[in-house]
Amino acid sequence: MKPVRIVLMAMMVVAVTTGVVSGVSATAHEKATGVVKERMEVMKSIGKSMKGLSAMAKGEATYDAAEVKTMATSIQSKSAGVAKLFPEGSLQPASEALPTIWKDWPKFEQLSKQLGETSGAVAVAADGGRGAMVPAFATLAKNCNACHTDFRKKKEEE
Repeated sequence: MKPVRIVLMAMMVVAVTTGVVSGVSATAHEKATGVVKERMEVMKSIGKSMKGLSAMAKGEATYDAAEVKTMATSIQSKSAGVAKLFPEGSLQPASEALPTIWKDWPKFEQLSKQLGETSGAVAVAADGGRGAMVPAFATLAKNCNACHTDFRKKKEEE
């Protein structure tokens, strides 16, 4: 598959994911408590940064290397504590997590670690301009999608 198609597919995944998240999360966040609410807020923040990065990657927003670094670094710093926000069995009705997280914990931990690595790569690529940032962002978006695909409820499961 051509790199341009991969990037476009990754950006579409982010657009769909953030759109679905924003529509559902307002109601879910109101009902969540404790660690579930905390992780939902962290994921909402990561989603907001992903949406901003996606807009710059698509050319829908003016490319700003400093802002790319800020958003990517924010994702990277939040990624360090993601796994801790998923203590076993934390499945309130408001939670969007699937029980498969704890059945395949090593994979979940690996994807959480990769979130930090891939967002860090976006921050590093920022100074190279949009052309350097887009492939790094595509990798980050694939990482997010992999975790959402395996470990997050799909809209029809809610």
